[in-house]
Amino acid sequence: MIVPIRPGDIPRFDWIPQAELARPLSFFSEHNGLIFFKDCDDLDEFEGNIFGLGDGIVFFLRAYRNHRTDRTEIYLPHTVRSVKQITDIIHRILLELGLKQSDLTWQRSDNPEQ
Repeated sequence: MIVPIRPGDIPRFDWIPQAELARPLSFFSEHNGLIFFKDCDDLDEFEGNIFGLGDGIVFFLRAYRNHRTDRTEIYLPHTVRSVKQITDIIHRILLELGLKQSDLTWQRSDNPEQ
């Protein structure tokens, strides 16, 4: 089950992009009832939110203002480094969101050296 996480309820992380979905954020609001907020970081303005899978795993769904509007990125904490672990988490997120593997346009295992 996906639950929203308040940023103050978890340690401060550097978030690393680990996958891209062929769905806009609005899809997740309409189909999953997820709520997103607007914010900015060192790069640009974005819309997104932090969620948990209920077992300590957290992720950030985010879409930057100047990126493609039909895409959403999945960010994981910088502490998740193993490509296998990243791939497993991405797979779980897809399942929880009711998505298929074909909704994934990119994931870290496609080019793990980056």
